[in-house]
Amino acid sequence: MNLAASRPLYLRGLKLAWRVLVCILMAGLAIWCMMAIYYSNLPAGWLRGLGAIGFGIGTVVLFVRMRPWWLARLVFFGGAACVIIWFLLTPPSNNRDWQPDVAILPYTEIDNDQVTIHNIRNCEYRSETDYTVRHYDKTFDLSKLQSVDLYVVYWGSPMIAHTMLSFGFAGGDYVCFSIETRKEKGEAYSAIKGFFRQFELTYVIGDERDLVRLRTNFRGEQVYLY
Repeated sequence: MNLAASRPLYLRGLKLAWRVLVCILMAGLAIWCMMAIYYSNLPAGWLRGLGAIGFGIGTVVLFVRMRPWWLARLVFFGGAACVIIWFLLTPPSNNRDWQPDVAILPYTEIDNDQVTIHNIRNCEYRSETDYTVRHYDKTFDLSKLQSVDLYVVYWGSPMIAHTMLSFGFAGGDYVCFSIETRKEKGEAYSAIKGFFRQFELTYVIGDERDLVRLRTNFRGEQVYLY
């Protein structure tokens, strides 16, 4: 008797659906691993491309040639785990040839309610890419904090936004905080590279005349204040 044929139809359907789901998940994981290798910190573009293609070809050969299937899956998941661990352990760096607007890091000194922020950015913009970098230091009295404003910035898809916080003090002083990618000279932003951790992040502490006006007057982005 054919045991497989004697099983209820729904059980055979569930088994087939499970196999299809596992295949889809493994294909997705293989594609992710290839992209993680391609967008990695390997020193040369050809090496990243070769590594990504090699992983893809190796995966296909593995499932075509290796038997039993459970062993092929075990080897595949082991290789994918190595890529994931390598991806997660990729260290950030503070020593790169940074763009001038993010080259200098801010820092603070706190004395009770007195907070001195060093290197507050206040660039003079002639265009988005043509600007003179300027910084200044300023002391704020936390007891005179009067407002906290949330800026939401849309630059493309309505599903993705950038947020900034601005703190207002008595006397009309404001200081704005923005977490941004710390790009190197000649480096352009890429959402895909960002998903694969190819940008360091930095706190930009700046004047509203810098952080907000850059987006409204020079980038033409939609900025909402809450």
